[in-house]
Amino acid sequence: MCNKDFQPILACRDLNAKMPKKPFSKAEYNAALLTLEQQAAFVEGAPEIFLPIPGGWGKMGHTHIRLAAASEDVLAGALRTAWRLRIDKNAKTSRKNPPCGRAQRSNR
Repeated sequence: MCNKDFQPILACRDLNAKMPKKPFSKAEYNAALLTLEQQAAFVEGAPEIFLPIPGGWGKMGHTHIRLAAASEDVLAGALRTAWRLRIDKNAKTSRKNPPCGRAQRSNR
């Protein structure tokens, strides 16, 4: 017996069955977020190691790193580059005021 509230979920199950499977497992790849210029440089320098993530994510700088093909130095350099980019972005967007609900409370 099916509850009418769950009918949309059952319809999604059929849609999910038609979704393409991922061509690789997570253990074979790592991902890094780079600028488009950095991504282009990494892909051009070592196309057997770096490849843009398919679709819109890759067009925003998200990059796959093939772990089996990457040496420790290359992997460390790529992850350090992505880490530095994130640190720089966080420094530019640091909040002067805490978000709602996290305001400092006075001790009465």
